[in-house]
Amino acid sequence: MTKKDYMFGLIVGFVVGLLILLPIANMYDALHVQVTFFVGLISVLFFSFAAPFCLFVLGFLGKKKPALVQFGKFACVGVLNTLLNLGVMNLLMILTEIKDGIWYSAFVAIGFIVASTNSYFWNKFWSFESKTTVSGGEYTKFLFFTFVGMLINTGVASLVVNVISVPQNISAGLWANIGGLFGTAASFMWNFLSYRLVIFKSKNEIKN
Repeated sequence: MTKKDYMFGLIVGFVVGLLILLPIANMYDALHVQVTFFVGLISVLFFSFAAPFCLFVLGFLGKKKPALVQFGKFACVGVLNTLLNLGVMNLLMILTEIKDGIWYSAFVAIGFIVASTNSYFWNKFWSFESKTTVSGGEYTKFLFFTFVGMLINTGVASLVVNVISVPQNISAGLWANIGGLFGTAASFMWNFLSYRLVIFKSKNEIKN
């Protein structure tokens, strides 16, 4: 890990600390936590510290297992993308007051597309440290594998929210976010393996 890595980790943590406030605001009826300046400050400070600390731990472990360093940076970006995905999804739910049905699936897809575009640049230039400029061919491959990931993400999230009945004592907003998290988890490993083994493979060879 370098100073640049810790600086990027700090940036990711700061943005995550802001983005997480959107799902918290949308789940007020379940969490009973009101988003105030104090809550926002605590969130930003916590994640701004947590992200570089996790990178430090993985950097230490990565001395014997270099792939852990790459996976740690990918996971850090993954947290950012998850909160960006959920942030966009919750913002759209807050604006429309829709929390299920076909529009919920559309919100999940929109959030995933925004997060995936962000993911491309962070993973290309930081996680996998590609030295080449952005190319149409590489980005086309990225879009294809991302589209498959979007189908996995949206499919699993929609299955949880639109097919499985909302459990008692769980609000619609909380259940929508649970579905979103399940979808993100399902697509996480697909994204990592496709980025590492296909999209950025020629630019990144790490010995395990």
